[in-house]
Amino acid sequence: MKDSRCIKISLFCCCLLLSGFLFAQEANPNVEVENIVVINTDKLDFSPTFYRDGIVFVSNRKRPKSARKITDNRDEWLGDNFMSLYYAAKSNEGFEVPQEFSVNITTRYHEGPVSFSKNGNSIFFTRNNYKNGQKQTNRKGDTLLKIYTAVRNGDDWTSIQELPFNVDEYDQCHPSLSADGRVLIFSSNREGGEGGMDLYKSEMINGQWSTPMNLGPQINTPKNEVFPYLHENGKLYFASNGHGGYGGLDVLMAKKMNNTWGSPSNIGSPINSIDDDFGYILEPSGQSGYFSSSRRKGLGKDDIYRFSIKEMKTNQPAEIFTEKGVRKIIAGKVSDGVSGKLLEKVKVSILNRATGQKMTTLTDDKGDFAFRSTPLSDDYVVQINKEGYNSYSEDINIVQLAKEERAIKEYFFLLNPVGSQAPPPRPVAVPVVNKPVVIPETTTTNNENIISYKEGMTTNLEVGKTLLLEEILFEYGSYDLQITSLSILDELATLLNQYPKLGVELSAHTDSRGNASYNERLSRRRAESVVTYLVQQGIQPNRLIPIGSGESKVRNGCVDGVPCSENQHRSNRRIEMKMIQLIGY
Repeated sequence: MKDSRCIKISLFCCCLLLSGFLFAQEANPNVEVENIVVINTDKLDFSPTFYRDGIVFVSNRKRPKSARKITDNRDEWLGDNFMSLYYAAKSNEGFEVPQEFSVNITTRYHEGPVSFSKNGNSIFFTRNNYKNGQKQTNRKGDTLLKIYTAVRNGDDWTSIQELPFNVDEYDQCHPSLSADGRVLIFSSNREGGEGGMDLYKSEMINGQWSTPMNLGPQINTPKNEVFPYLHENGKLYFASNGHGGYGGLDVLMAKKMNNTWGSPSNIGSPINSIDDDFGYILEPSGQSGYFSSSRRKGLGKDDIYRFSIKEMKTNQPAEIFTEKGVRKIIAGKVSDGVSGKLLEKVKVSILNRATGQKMTTLTDDKGDFAFRSTPLSDDYVVQINKEGYNSYSEDINIVQLAKEERAIKEYFFLLNPVGSQAPPPRPVAVPVVNKPVVIPETTTTNNENIISYKEGMTTNLEVGKTLLLEEILFEYGSYDLQITSLSILDELATLLNQYPKLGVELSAHTDSRGNASYNERLSRRRAESVVTYLVQQGIQPNRLIPIGSGESKVRNGCVDGVPCSENQHRSNRRIEMKMIQLIGY
């Protein structure tokens, strides 16, 4: 028994990497986009919806220990957790830590996305076909998607019912309710459409939802139209990979003209990118909102982003980053100041003293935290808070940051338990090392199974050998390939074409600077960048396995706390290609 492909394609869109023609339009400089780091995880986080003073969204993160235990909470077909709904409340300090949205709505299968009535008392949501505690299948044995509704009853939702227009043999998903509650737009692959997933409309007539009508070829294409959003101004926003654009899913907007929809227009960059962009919602003012994206440099597979439109000013000078304006990755580690234990779920915030704006994240199970590359142009303070510990804060010295060449600014915080007599500790740049360790300036490779690339590819490839590629370069903290690396990758593609039955593991390694979890994510994306380029050169993707090794396999002893030169650190940043036998190729 397997779940419908609509879950893979329509529910969270992680496999829609199809594209039409690519736009050459530049990003709108008046639109600012920010990753909501306190909400996002390394999993799928997507499709936000306004609710009360925050947002409800979909995620397949590991469910919190405090959540109601649900068995069979892993989709074997997807190889990951099922989707559930989460709620993140908004305060003056930003978003709070997300909580499970509803006990009654959550099942052991997929839920989401959702839409609410304007008063917040009715909900419409996507769910696997689910009845009497069991998922249902169609004639092919697939579990499809249906749209359900429920009403608020106290602190949760009751009277859960599926909508009458659901069809057992097709998918219905992604509901969006109009402000007046009379129109529901949703996506379906039912028979009679333009192809793929299409958008449909059902109206509330005499207390009943009408038979859905296809929105027609102006909106729908032979590909996929998904994640509709009806704004209260009457405009329809949706995602599509059938209207051309930047690549993957793009967000488009259409206006109602009499009783039909006009031709949709692409809302452009920076909302849209070469990856999947979808789940767009807009505040009533039209000046800010949220959307989902699988774009690179995110925290996970899909992330939720906030966007805002800057106020236009006449003769506004171009933004210049001087010593009072720098861009850094702020990262670090938090430990117990008495026991030395690494502390997870510590609230770490960066507060702009001038504007009061705050970015917040939580440390992971290794005590690590990281804010993605952030522009800093005022006076800031890092704030550290955890229940049972004394709070701590430290000013960010913008002038000093501007003088540092490294892309990452690291902090190591020690928190004192409440009642501790120790004075508040100050963060230090690196851990204390009792005795300096001397590391050789060069690293030699004596392992006979490792072949080093030296001005030309070797043809001595066989299973079990590893080709060391030190000349595939990345900027510090980046996973974008440098132009100087492309000629080497072209040689590598030529070499792989000479061995058409050989599969390879492409493992990326970083140096030890930066926190371990950040380096693991960075290295994984570097490996994926290499794989993407090789696929573009005609290498079959099932021959290439990207692996992110992070800082786990440094070659020369330059681990955390050991002072090393830039050349010594550089020796650890490399790509290794291990030859493996590809079964069934």
